[in-house]
Amino acid sequence: MMISQIILMMVKNGGDKFRSKILLVIGFICSAMGCAGSITLIVLSTMIKVHVEKKRILPDGSVQYYGGGDILGYDFWKFISEYRLQALLFICIILIIAGIAIIWVSKKKAKTKSLLF
Repeated sequence: MMISQIILMMVKNGGDKFRSKILLVIGFICSAMGCAGSITLIVLSTMIKVHVEKKRILPDGSVQYYGGGDILGYDFWKFISEYRLQALLFICIILIIAGIAIIWVSKKKAKTKSLLF
């Protein structure tokens, strides 16, 4: 038999199952990369100090915010904005969502095929 005939037989007999498994693996890889990136950003934001604003309540009950330039602390959103990591965070979130969507589609196709046959 020719190699092309063998590949054709594989595609006819088990191609959908193989494609579903490949989609599942791709989905897990995308989700893992997005989670790893997000966790890295969260961990770094707890290790690197950034300029934060503190809230102080005065004796008359009013609230005063101070700091910004001279007070250092840990804050996730301030860390993301100070080091301009919005695009990286957005890419990580998109990877997580895309990975979950790919996994869901591959599982849905596998269930649909098993119900039909």
